[in-house]
Amino acid sequence: LQAVAARLSALLRHGDTLARVGGDEFVALIEDIGNEGAAGVRAAAGDVAKKLIESLDEPVTVGRRRHGLGASIGIACYPELADAPAALLRAADLAMYVAKKGGSNPGFAERQGP
Repeated sequence: LQAVAARLSALLRHGDTLARVGGDEFVALIEDIGNEGAAGVRAAAGDVAKKLIESLDEPVTVGRRRHGLGASIGIACYPELADAPAALLRAADLAMYVAKKGGSNPGFAERQGP
């Protein structure tokens, strides 16, 4: 977990936040990702997610054993999707499980209803 956290943290900018929320799950809060409208924000978030996933392509060595890694990423954008932290985290979590189930990454949370 320490090696994964170090890899992910190395890709984030000063002012962004990486937190372990439990088990092998991490949350990255990326601030000021873009001001090009919803499509630009999605593209920028997808680029960040791709870099995070690629950083985990290299196995981690623990003792004398090498362990392969994998990642599923769910993305939810504030304020387009939710305006409360708990709702935003729930939306990203759901998107992550959709991505994991479908084998696609990253998974984007979509606005439900009107």
